[in-house]
Amino acid sequence: AVATADGVPFQTLQEALTAGGNVVLLQDITATDKLTAAATATLDLGGYNLTLANVEGNYALIVKGDLTIAGNGTIVAPGGYGIGVSTTGKLTINGGNFFATEINDYIIGNWGEVTINDGFFWGIYNVLNTFAEGSGTAVITGGQFMTDETDYTGDYESETILGINTTVTGGQFDKLASEYVADNYAYITTGEVVRLAEVIADDIVTLESDVTMTEKLSVSGTTILDLNGHTLTLADLGYAYSLVVSGDLKIVGNGTIVAPGGFGIGVAAAGYLTIENGTFIAGTYNDYIVGNYGITVVNGGTFNGTYNCV
Repeated sequence: AVATADGVPFQTLQEALTAGGNVVLLQDITATDKLTAAATATLDLGGYNLTLANVEGNYALIVKGDLTIAGNGTIVAPGGYGIGVSTTGKLTINGGNFFATEINDYIIGNWGEVTINDGFFWGIYNVLNTFAEGSGTAVITGGQFMTDETDYTGDYESETILGINTTVTGGQFDKLASEYVADNYAYITTGEVVRLAEVIADDIVTLESDVTMTEKLSVSGTTILDLNGHTLTLADLGYAYSLVVSGDLKIVGNGTIVAPGGFGIGVAAAGYLTIENGTFIAGTYNDYIVGNYGITVVNGGTFNGTYNCV
């Protein structure tokens, strides 16, 4: 037997996936034909390697049901396409290592529903593509994602994530476009996607993506916020400050801060704000880009206020 499904041994992985339930690999497997997961199943790699078939012009593992992949094994996609999630399919990845070869376009092509909570992904051109012509969605909460186009034989510039309806709230990436980062989260210079409110309180934060906030930010410690040329759009909290400084905040990096609400940055009595550069833009009903009750030092920057800048 090469795998079990709910403890029942099967001679092929396809038979085990068809049976569904808890599917556990018992050895390394090299598939020679397309695999289909149409049932509800958890595929426990069990520390083994699953090498998918090189299926010309098609996906090597097609998910039509509800498949969860877990365990510390490895899935290798040697063909042009790896795992394909159909419009009826749901794929959840909680662990494992996923590798593409030099002719691979997509480790995962998605028309259904994909959730990635953990795992290591090494793509050549693209790890996950949620296709625009489908109705698919994807959520990434964790994992490590890398692409290396050195040996890629295709015609496109590699992108870790592609497509529409993809939201990232965690994980580490070697490259990630701003459009995939969820509201209130930031892709920072360490390669991580983090909740901005959790790291800005007392840290050095360098943005690698634009950020849109829907919640208040507070700086209580000593923080350097390096916008790094990106745009931070503060939350519209009406006539409450969207960024409250009760510690020591320095803003650098020649980026942009947009204050769409009535009040933008509020410096408390114990707060110290230094603005070295950047562009600060008020919304249509903004009273103050910066409301100061403490100490504010402006060494540079461009301010476009509606009623009052500082």
